[in-house]
Amino acid sequence: MPNFTAHLTPLPMLPNWGLLDGSLNAPPGTPQFPNLLDVNSPLTQKFGRTLKARPPWKVAGVDYHVGIDRSIYPTNASLKDPNTILNTISGASGNNTTKVVLVNGNNVTLDGYDFSLNGGWMVQYQNPGTNLTVSNCNFVVGANGQNPFFSVNDGDRNLTITQCEFDGGSTTYSNGAGSQNGTISINTRGTTTVTYCIVTQSPNESIVPVVANNAAGDIWVIKYNVFGNAGMGFDQGAHGDWIQTYCGTSGAATRMTLDFNLWYQFASVTGANTGPRTQGLSLWSAAGNAGLIQSYTCNNNTYCGTGTIPDNGGPYVSYQVIAVPKCTTLNMEVRNNYYDPSLVGTGSTFNTLPFWFGSDFGTGSPGQGNQSGTINGIFPPTLLFSSGAMPAGNTNQATGALLTSAECHLGSS
Repeated sequence: MPNFTAHLTPLPMLPNWGLLDGSLNAPPGTPQFPNLLDVNSPLTQKFGRTLKARPPWKVAGVDYHVGIDRSIYPTNASLKDPNTILNTISGASGNNTTKVVLVNGNNVTLDGYDFSLNGGWMVQYQNPGTNLTVSNCNFVVGANGQNPFFSVNDGDRNLTITQCEFDGGSTTYSNGAGSQNGTISINTRGTTTVTYCIVTQSPNESIVPVVANNAAGDIWVIKYNVFGNAGMGFDQGAHGDWIQTYCGTSGAATRMTLDFNLWYQFASVTGANTGPRTQGLSLWSAAGNAGLIQSYTCNNNTYCGTGTIPDNGGPYVSYQVIAVPKCTTLNMEVRNNYYDPSLVGTGSTFNTLPFWFGSDFGTGSPGQGNQSGTINGIFPPTLLFSSGAMPAGNTNQATGALLTSAECHLGSS
């Protein structure tokens, strides 16, 4: 009787999303948009859409709560009044007239404050401060018109913002970091970490991480957050981005991790040139060269609208991801992002593309070297990108379509 030997090809290992997507360490509380990604259920989906699929991981704000730990602070009434800070915290001082908390000491923790009170407070972080942690705090821009958080470019180092809630709250900022800055404006050296936060209703950008001229070595970790409705002050001259990274032309960041976030735009335009609108993830696209970064990841993010295209009065996001590869000196990785084509239009007014990669793929500026080539024919699909080549050594693959018309496709499967 003949002998048979079976040769089995092992199936590829699927990611253990529970160890990666942030859900295991999420703060207790109710998810902000629990029905946003309901599949094949227009009766329960937040905007009545028929979604055919959704990301296989748990999405921040949809499958788990972000923001204040509601097991510690059940309601905002449980939070402390910033008026009590004054000089009671070593390294921090609260000015009850200007409504500014100035942090310039070491190892300061601001936990459990309601900075929406008294017309809205700003936390300002500056030299020689190091190792600031802001957690479980509520920020709302009110009558004082102040940016909720602003770190000054003067040498403060290392920052953690976690489990906080930010509401831009108005159409412009009249005080604080200035009218063209983000709800969270960061110019901190060292390592900056932003996790489990929700940032909404921003007049301009939701978050702006900055590396100043002549600065180097900064690391940014922005994961497990919800950012939504940027550019609310468009009619007042504001420019919106979900995130705008910026390096001064002589600045150089080391690394950014921009993974597992939810980015949404639900606020609708009111006309071709009126009503809120925003750009999406603007990565090293500001002010031309915009400085350098060694490497970054932009993986497993979800971008979502209402299903109504801007031509028909829906929300508008001009490019959900904008990246300039020539500013990356090592590796850029954009992977497994789920985008929403309904956030761009079909006519001439709102007709952009979901993704845009910088068109300057030739010789880079000094120190950047020559960049050319494609990425092995995998990407870019011609209907998704405004440019057809990626620099050698960079990767951009397995980017999936979140929503096409009224359907949701798992594009990377």
